[in-house]
Amino acid sequence: MSTSRLSGFGRLVPSERRRRLGLAAGLVPAELATLDADALPLETADSMVENVVGTFALPFAVALNFVVNRHDVVVPLVVEEPSVVAAASSAALLARAGGGFAADADAGVMIGQIRSSTPPTPARPWRGCNAPAAGSSTPRVRSRPASVRAVPGRATSRSGC
Repeated sequence: MSTSRLSGFGRLVPSERRRRLGLAAGLVPAELATLDADALPLETADSMVENVVGTFALPFAVALNFVVNRHDVVVPLVVEEPSVVAAASSAALLARAGGGFAADADAGVMIGQIRSSTPPTPARPWRGCNAPAAGSSTPRVRSRPASVRAVPGRATSRSGC
């Protein structure tokens, strides 16, 4: 994105805003067409979630002036309250003067459970296993950034099983 500072954007009609956003973000017409209200056909919605009875449209706006990790970004918002878009853009303009926002994220961690029908015994206690052993039989899993890290063990009561 060349810049998220699009002066006079709010005074434009929606079609001109879309054109200007497309130029600033380097979007092709097909990408801009996904912003149309009927962009989600009922058949597609039905394949995404259960029990679909229709689709619902809200205004799709963009908050301007954002700089995140030294990159200009336009923040998409789907809201019905106009002051939210104005407040976000205004706050971003203030933050922009100080260099913008800094963001980071921790790696995602998922937890799973393995149930063994063989209870631990003094001769064979359940101790879990280390990460290399946990992923050793699945090379494709090991090659991914979010692969198995550990399989800790703990004994639980059999009640409720």
